[in-house]
Amino acid sequence: MLAVLPVTITYVLWDAYAIARGHWTFDSRFITNIDVVLNVPLDEVAFFVVIPICAILTLEGVRSVRPDLHVGDEPE
Repeated sequence: MLAVLPVTITYVLWDAYAIARGHWTFDSRFITNIDVVLNVPLDEVAFFVVIPICAILTLEGVRSVRPDLHVGDEPE
């Protein structure tokens, strides 16, 4: 959550700003039409949570199979 929460908050605020300014919209045919916060659809908030978690889990899965692979965040 420490990795995902700041990203989610940042992008939800960015989306809310862009929606309020009319920079972009979401086609109601392709979303749930449930607004979570600041007129940002549930689908968009879920995207900002699910995708980073998938990326983190993928990285950790690869690390468990390839312990010799270093990505730069290991302690020295």
